[in-house]
Amino acid sequence: MEDEDKTFDLFKLITTLSHRIILQELSKGPKTVMEIYHVLKNDKRLSIKNRESIYKALEKLRKVGIIEKFYDENNKNLFYKLKQQSLVIKINFKSNSFLIS
Repeated sequence: MEDEDKTFDLFKLITTLSHRIILQELSKGPKTVMEIYHVLKNDKRLSIKNRESIYKALEKLRKVGIIEKFYDENNKNLFYKLKQQSLVIKINFKSNSFLIS
């Protein structure tokens, strides 16, 4: 049941424009919260007011397992990156199951 909940949460997240933009930015390479914040803040389709909303969005994406965060000693900063460059979701309607790979 936990995997199905995670899959459902993932579906909800990728339907949100801000989450999709974050994933697109991370597909270009690791980014800091400030780098992501500036991209989202400058996007006319969104109304991002503060960094806290970015932290929350990143944490949700991390929780479903498609991004990870790490501290870079050289840059002395916290970065986020994709765990993998693509995501395949298989839905079996007969057994009502989901598989993410």
